[in-house]
Amino acid sequence: EPGGHVPAPGDALPRLLRALGETRAVGGAADARTLADALWLAASGVLGEGTGPASRPPWEASEEPEPEEPERSGADALPGPAPGAVATTTSTALSVRHRPGSGTTVRGVPLSLGRADPLPDALAFGRAIQPFRRPWLRGGRSELDVEATVEHYARGGPLVPLFRPAPEPWFEVVVLVDASLSMGVWEETTRAVTRLLTALGGFRAVHTWHLEWQGTDPLVRDHHGREVRGDRVPHHGSGALGRRLVLVFSDCAARGWHTPAPWLLLRDWAHRVPVALVDPLPPRLWRRSALNLPAVRVTGSRVGAHNGTLRFALPRRLGTEAGQASAGGTSAGDGTAGGQGASARAASPGPWTALPVVSCTPHLLGAWA
Repeated sequence: EPGGHVPAPGDALPRLLRALGETRAVGGAADARTLADALWLAASGVLGEGTGPASRPPWEASEEPEPEEPERSGADALPGPAPGAVATTTSTALSVRHRPGSGTTVRGVPLSLGRADPLPDALAFGRAIQPFRRPWLRGGRSELDVEATVEHYARGGPLVPLFRPAPEPWFEVVVLVDASLSMGVWEETTRAVTRLLTALGGFRAVHTWHLEWQGTDPLVRDHHGREVRGDRVPHHGSGALGRRLVLVFSDCAARGWHTPAPWLLLRDWAHRVPVALVDPLPPRLWRRSALNLPAVRVTGSRVGAHNGTLRFALPRRLGTEAGQASAGGTSAGDGTAGGQGASARAASPGPWTALPVVSCTPHLLGAWA
């Protein structure tokens, strides 16, 4: 503070409230997240253990100015350790140049911040998707049926083993990861979700595929890097077992999502296998992306069915647009969860299809599961 005064740790909250009051007086506004960040900063502005305000000397101007250094800009202007220096976590005060050419210094304390957990509530996440552990009773393999064998022998038949279909995991999961630039920040979250799905043990297999873009056209590549035709995605590589679940992991921010092509592809898959869109962004930001159509409440007719069997009521706004289109007005939609553009809608008419959209939270994942 001016005058070399070092505030005590207990003064942080009054100073914060005073600053917020002054901000409000001049017409400023702070939301809940800004207030939480400010409180965290106020609470963390304390020196190391055993170091109180009484043991710290007041900040004073350096009697002997430090040698001049050329001004730096950009990343070079940030103070950092010298090459080969070892980071320390002690409470030893540091001095950094406050302003090039001035003799004042600013004291600081080394602070190490750990990396955030990409999936902070993994245990609740695993509990939410427990319904997928429900087995498919008539699997492709056989197992010995002891009771049927004993009963057959007791009735006078020969002692031969009798078999029955063995239960197996219901689904094989394909995690289709959007490879656009904006999804780079969610790479660790995607890997954490994939690892959790694999560790759950409720799926026959978990594969990570990639959704690439050729301009605005989607291109799917499997876990071997081979291109997969769009109409082959629901059953490509699954053999005779089928029962595939497709999870599209994307923030819908790429330019291609603002065109009909990927939504028409999802609609085609959704009428053959269950398809869900996992959006890592908070739900309040979904409408700022291409995911900007109304939300509806859906119910499933039977377990493990594809999206075409989901029951829902079409929003009144979309029904009104459909009536205008039939009367010769603008086309109402192309039957997808994110149709864009009147020309594409007219080129591919059809009924609307519900696409479940979930975020990486236990509540939404559990409701969908």
